[in-house]
Amino acid sequence: MRLIPLLLSAVLLWHCQSKKVQPPVETVDVTAMVRMTHKEATDTLRVDTSQPMAPVHLKMLDKAAAQAVLAGVDLKQAVLADWPDNGFYGEDRRRIEFIFTGFDRHPERPGVYAVKGKNRYKTTISNFEGVLEIREVYEFSDPNLDTSEIYDMQFRKMLALTGDFRFHEDSSLRTSGLFAGTFKMDIGLLEDGSTQLWFFSESTPAQGCGYR
Repeated sequence: MRLIPLLLSAVLLWHCQSKKVQPPVETVDVTAMVRMTHKEATDTLRVDTSQPMAPVHLKMLDKAAAQAVLAGVDLKQAVLADWPDNGFYGEDRRRIEFIFTGFDRHPERPGVYAVKGKNRYKTTISNFEGVLEIREVYEFSDPNLDTSEIYDMQFRKMLALTGDFRFHEDSSLRTSGLFAGTFKMDIGLLEDGSTQLWFFSESTPAQGCGYR
C-alpha cells in the first residue's frame, strides 16, 4: 500500500529536477514478491508439520525472579511502531485502530509502564494515556519449533507476560472514555539485548498474536 505514494513522490521529484541528468530509476517487480500467511511463516520454524501441535512449556517465575527479569527488559522496543494495530470493538465489531506513542518503564518498578497513544474509532481520533502493569512473568519454550531456527533468528529466551491496564481518553472530547482490562503479551529476547514481540507459538497466553 505504501509503494504507490513512494512512486508518485519519485515522479514529482523527477519533474522538479528534469533539467538535470538523472540516473536510471530502479523499479521493483511487486508481482515477484513472495507473500506468506501467518500460519505459513510459523510452519517454516516447525520441526515437523505432519505432527499435531504440542502445548508450549510454561514456567511461572516467582516475584523476585520476575522483577529481576523485567529489570533487564524494555517493552518500548517491542511495542512502539510507525503503524497502528487493528482490532474490533463493540457488538457491531467495528474496526478500531491503536498506536502507542509512549511506553516508558517506571524507574523503580520495572513491571509498570506509563503509556500514551492514539486510537481511531469511526471518524473520531482520540489521545489516551494510562498505566500498564505486568502481574505475572513466564518463561516458555515451544517444542514444535526447530531450536536451530530460533538461534539463527538470534532469540535467546521467550517470555509470556500477563497483567492489566487502564487507559483514559482525552476528557475534552464528547466521546471520551476508559479502556481497561487484562492483557497477555509474548516477547522474545535477542542476543543483542533488544526485545521483539513473539508471534510464532499458538498455545502461549497471547496465542501467537504478539499481544492481546
